[in-house]
Amino acid sequence: MIPDGSFHDCPGRNTLCPANRERNRRDRPVRYARPAFRAHLFLWICLIPCFPRAVRADAAEVRRIHVHGNRAKSAREILETLSLATSRPLPDGWPSVPLGRLIEAYQNDGRWFFRIDSVRTDYAPDSTRADVSIWLREGGPVRVRDVRIHGVHPSAADALTRNWDTEPGAVFYSARLGSDIENALIGYENTGYPLARVIVDSLNLEESPHDPLLDVVLTVEPGDPVRFGMLHARGNSATREGVVLRETRIHTGQIYSQARLRAARDNLMRTGYFESVSDPEVRLRDGRADIVFPVEEGRPNTVEGVAGYSPSPVEGRRGSVTGRLDFSFQNLLGTGRRVLIYWEKKDMYSQAMRVGYEEPWLLGYPLFAGGRFEQQIRDTTYLERDWRLSLRFAPTATLSLGLEGGRKSILPDSLGSTLMGFMQTEAWVVAGRIGYNTFNDPFNPTRGVRYHTVFSTGRKRITGPDFLIPSVEGPLSVVTRRIDLDFEIVFRIARRQVIFTGLHGIEIRSGERFTPVTEQARFGGATTLRGYIEDAFRGDLVAWFNLEHRYLIGRRSRVFVFLDGGMYQRRETVRGLVRGEKLGWGFGLRIETRLGLIGIDYGLGEGDGIMQGKVHVGLVNQF
Repeated sequence: MIPDGSFHDCPGRNTLCPANRERNRRDRPVRYARPAFRAHLFLWICLIPCFPRAVRADAAEVRRIHVHGNRAKSAREILETLSLATSRPLPDGWPSVPLGRLIEAYQNDGRWFFRIDSVRTDYAPDSTRADVSIWLREGGPVRVRDVRIHGVHPSAADALTRNWDTEPGAVFYSARLGSDIENALIGYENTGYPLARVIVDSLNLEESPHDPLLDVVLTVEPGDPVRFGMLHARGNSATREGVVLRETRIHTGQIYSQARLRAARDNLMRTGYFESVSDPEVRLRDGRADIVFPVEEGRPNTVEGVAGYSPSPVEGRRGSVTGRLDFSFQNLLGTGRRVLIYWEKKDMYSQAMRVGYEEPWLLGYPLFAGGRFEQQIRDTTYLERDWRLSLRFAPTATLSLGLEGGRKSILPDSLGSTLMGFMQTEAWVVAGRIGYNTFNDPFNPTRGVRYHTVFSTGRKRITGPDFLIPSVEGPLSVVTRRIDLDFEIVFRIARRQVIFTGLHGIEIRSGERFTPVTEQARFGGATTLRGYIEDAFRGDLVAWFNLEHRYLIGRRSRVFVFLDGGMYQRRETVRGLVRGEKLGWGFGLRIETRLGLIGIDYGLGEGDGIMQGKVHVGLVNQF
């Protein structure tokens, strides 16, 4: 078979060869039936079932295979391409369809002068077996001698082809040239030339059986430069249009960029304001691109309630009920302002509350100012209060840099001071933050990375109680440092399956010999290490990971299994270095209903029986 799909005359007397079969049909003499034929017709009809049925040519079993003339590809590679193997039937469509695949495979390798001289299929007399012989002429690979680009300045042409795979000396592949042209057009789209064209003027081939050379000649037509014109939003009912447009990070007069448009859609989706965001609509006119951003208004404000139950580790005692209420107004009155109200009952003796506010886009710049107040009651032995003011700069929709300062105080009650030796302290704290978030959905992401780290330092001063101050060994004022690190990644492994991984860590250092219990970091429970009670572990160095295999059953619904692990360490006066590692595992689900997003987690810790698991049931209602 030759590249145009025709066949040469097959050698030998193979009656199944197309050329021989046609010749035999023409040369066969015409015979007429004799009168005795009718007499024997009934007998032949009765005898036909006694003879074996004729075997189709493409069902014949291959006995031997011979490939001649191949050097660039091994016989094994060729036979795999042809789907040809001994002791197996001839492949479907033999020989035209398999040989067409072989020609395409060689051309994909840059051997455009490849040809099939002839194919011979010798069948056994009963047509059940066949010997196959193939004669090839591979030819040399076509190499690029020169790439010339017309229509742009030579310096621009050099910059355009600097990273091309189609370059002088390389083997020529048409797919690679197409990819290079596509990348060039993408580059023009992202630099203000969405109407650019790249035309293949000619492919000049210098034929040679062993070293053919090709000159590629292209013409580039950049077109007129384009800038962003009028910007509009459509479909927003509660969110103000100005809020929608500023979150796109696109401004009138900017150089047109297709990458900016794709990023704008992701930016809008990442805010959580909208149920869905469609591809932007573009209208080009007079060097301007008018853009419309179609959005479907969502319900960004949420009320989350979580109730949990932890069985008592002591037999005969009642377990403890935990709970959490989290009010989050992410788009207050459609202005993008944020208000957070949080309350949590961690166990029978501990609870926490937090209130925060953030004002977006000060003076039209991506500056966010806010403040928060947090208070925690720990085991009814001391009270922790934290005031903070913050300023955050978001140069892009995915990156933010923040600075905050405030005052933190520890106020033990008389029982905590007398029995536990807790000191009353005050500290002025300054902290820096770095955040990076590329999750494609805030509720049920399928791809992206979220990174957040906080470095804080401050000077802590011991202010009481008076009867414990003389027992302090070191200075009454020390410098404290704390680092918080959070890293999460989500990636898809199948159409509806994703893997979620989170790594978290906290390290605390101070000028004191032992980090006080009131300053240590705590973890454990529904949002950190599932399978254990809230804040079960503490230390001046803690870390934990969360691993989930999620199966998505809806836009915001999923079922998953999880494995959590954590470690902690601290130094104590009596026991010295205390260190431990813990594992938790279980399953959970998130189901979107008319009432809201219902979540159920069931976790087991080390040594827990099936009836000792920790159950957390939550409801997130959006409005």
